[in-house]
Amino acid sequence: MMLGLIQSIPDLVFYKNIDGMYMGCNSAYTQLLGKTKEDIVYATDFDLYPPEIAKAHLASDREVIDLDKPFSMENWETYPDGHRALFQTLKTALRSEDGEIIGVLGVSRDITEAHRLQQEIQEAKENLDIALTSARMGAWKYFVAENRIEGDANTLRLYGLDDVEMTGDIGQWFTYVHPEDAAALGQVMADTMAKQRPDYRA
Repeated sequence: MMLGLIQSIPDLVFYKNIDGMYMGCNSAYTQLLGKTKEDIVYATDFDLYPPEIAKAHLASDREVIDLDKPFSMENWETYPDGHRALFQTLKTALRSEDGEIIGVLGVSRDITEAHRLQQEIQEAKENLDIALTSARMGAWKYFVAENRIEGDANTLRLYGLDDVEMTGDIGQWFTYVHPEDAAALGQVMADTMAKQRPDYRA
């Protein structure tokens, strides 16, 4: 049942003995290497990867075994057809029934799409920051449940708060709002939350 589960998941799964020899893997791992399971079982990383990569794999295996703690990393891999994928790999000790470490179990998850989206979000944030800076505008967020405000660097500059340690406390923020504007700002925030839609006011 366990072998069937390992074969059915899209993550790459492999396991080695304490000497670094592959004892098994799933089909997803064979697809990455472009080899059959028979080619992989009883082979070592030096039989399957370039020397420098094999050395890195061996070093992380030894860390798992010697320190008896999981090892996590992100690594780019190239498929036989040439396309590259980013994986988040977790290695942990493989134990016998009596608890003795007998090898290493590895699971690698494809995070290429998540990485791409993260890069796009970061790029969008950078572009927004450039636009706000050029327009001499700022952006801030109000966390209702925590009654906390978080402003970006542009907002702090506009309020002259570059050197002030802002805690996020809404009361602290309102001490820097002109008294004549404080009530209006509070009303805008309340109206926006009640309507659950943006409210644009000068």
